[in-house]
Amino acid sequence: MIISNRLNLGGIQIKILDILSELNNDKNLEPVLVLRKAEGEFLSQVPDRVKIIDLNLGESLFSGIAMIIKLMRVIN
Repeated sequence: MIISNRLNLGGIQIKILDILSELNNDKNLEPVLVLRKAEGEFLSQVPDRVKIIDLNLGESLFSGIAMIIKLMRVIN
């Protein structure tokens, strides 16, 4: 599982895509990408087998807490 804000342009986002591509090649793994908001220029480049979880959260101070709560619900 990889957690990120969005997949906008940036070096970290490119590395996330590289890692997801490698994980996608291993048929024994089920890669998951958790995004605060599923948007950005690189979203369409996520491999098809990668499950994307969109927490659909904003940028407020309390959204970090909301992200943790939503993520715990998704995992359980």
